[in-house]
Amino acid sequence: VSLEGKSSWEDYLGAMRTKARTKVKRIFTLSAELEFMPLDSSQIEERADELHRLYMNVYGRAAFRLGCLQPEDMVLLKEELGDRFQVWVAQLEGQTVGFHCGMSDGHEVEAYFVGFEGSYNKSHALYQRMLVEFIQWGIREGCSSVNLGRTALDIKASLGAEPQRLVLHERMKNPVMHALARWAAR
Repeated sequence: VSLEGKSSWEDYLGAMRTKARTKVKRIFTLSAELEFMPLDSSQIEERADELHRLYMNVYGRAAFRLGCLQPEDMVLLKEELGDRFQVWVAQLEGQTVGFHCGMSDGHEVEAYFVGFEGSYNKSHALYQRMLVEFIQWGIREGCSSVNLGRTALDIKASLGAEPQRLVLHERMKNPVMHALARWAAR
């Protein structure tokens, strides 16, 4: 999501098409009961197993998996990156129903992992609201872009995201390995 020239949420909404603005308003209506709270290092450590369980709800449904988050990963990232790594929980009536985490270097926000109770996703637009929260974080930080990842492209496109082509250059010394790697990369 490009945030160039958008210094406020209102600027961002104003740049959207009417259909997209209507969708965002619906997301806020459905998610109005949700409360998002940031976690500090000790809270992340205390809730590591709960966050991991929520993550596994999403990971378990994924058609393509590159790796798996471990309960201690977010704790270590927070210790290493400090305020550049943020974790928020979504609560509904005092119950944690989801979380999202990401990194910011001041120029770009990188959405990292999400986890949620699937039963609240449609009724409260939980995942969509998490995406909006990433965009709002990028605006608050004065970032020029937000990287929302490579899954659920339709939902992200409805919020203004545009797919970016990723390029990988590689060369293996062994010609057989090079041919296999080239085939696998496609």
